Amino acid sequence: MPRLVEVALIGGCLTLPLVAGAQTCQGVASFGSGPARVGAALDVSDNVKTYGAQLAVGAATGPFASASLSRAEYDNVTNAGVGIGVTGGFAIAVTQGVQFCPLASFGYESGPDVGSSVGTVSSSAHAVGFGGSFGGTVPATPSVDFVPSIGAQYVIQQASVTALGTSVSSSTNFTAIQIGAGFVFNRTVTLRPAVSIPVGLTDGKSTFELVFAFNFGSSSTKP
Repeated sequence: MPRLVEVALIGGCLTLPLVAGAQTCQGVASFGSGPARVGAALDVSDNVKTYGAQLAVGAATGPFASASLSRAEYDNVTNAGVGIGVTGGFAIAVTQGVQFCPLASFGYESGPDVGSSVGTVSSSAHAVGFGGSFGGTVPATPSVDFVPSIGAQYVIQQASVTALGTSVSSSTNFTAIQIGAGFVFNRTVTLRPAVSIPVGLTDGKSTFELVFAFNFGSSSTKP
């Protein structure tokens, strides 16, 4: 039973979405090009792949927020986990084309549930993060901008496992360094690879992400 609980706790851990609600400060198109954004993301880590959809709204400078829904598939586990995430931030113009954003995030994942000789083992995890990110726009061609970004969040995470009516919890605190390289086409379409590197997390593995996003809607504010 202890080994079963250990495996389930590891499976229940999650990382906060890298680009939930992001804009220039996190390597994607400015909300000045469209105050709403839809997107899809693929995250890959050591033993898990996560597929997600995102919806975000905000202003070129000022507040923004987002929500995400994801599915996490773990190696050697039949069932998948389902996650939700929300992020809020405030975009501050540092210089022309450069932003800093303070950020706060919350993520929750339910599952996966694992069958065993003693019955079903249920797992869940949640995490909150606080931090910030810098990003800037570098015009590459008249229709393509390069938007690099770097940021960090302090993450407080807890995973729990329930089996035979008994729950076991595990808490972890660490810092996640996030580095992205966004490519924005016609100021509205973003393709952004990124990496999140955990610092202070025992046996922590980096998470690689690829995001595709599209800004839409009319805006009176220039990007």
